[in-house]
Amino acid sequence: MDSIPSMWRTELWQPLSVHFPIALLSLAAAVAIALPFFRKRKPFSSLRFTYSLLLWSGLLAFWIAFYTGQLAYDVEVRRLCDPGVLKKHLRWSYISGIFFSIAALCDPGQAVPRL
Repeated sequence: MDSIPSMWRTELWQPLSVHFPIALLSLAAAVAIALPFFRKRKPFSSLRFTYSLLLWSGLLAFWIAFYTGQLAYDVEVRRLCDPGVLKKHLRWSYISGIFFSIAALCDPGQAVPRL
């Protein structure tokens, strides 16, 4: 190896961007589970706003990570991973993306105004 490889290679963008949606969407799911327990208490509206904000920002970060994963797929399928593992990874990312997108579209929250 004659030179140091660049840190900004296309296949490295996905690992850099994937941790934000994991954290945001996990927190959104935890807040959604906690919402029924706080329905009659005063901070319910702020908790509902927090849920909506986490869900929509996590969804945006998810689709950015999904796009960067598609960019990295062409490089990784040839070099590092078993293609079967990558196909399962891609399938589960489609499933989770559709699941959280439906949850966001069904959200009557306050973070994103309705048209």
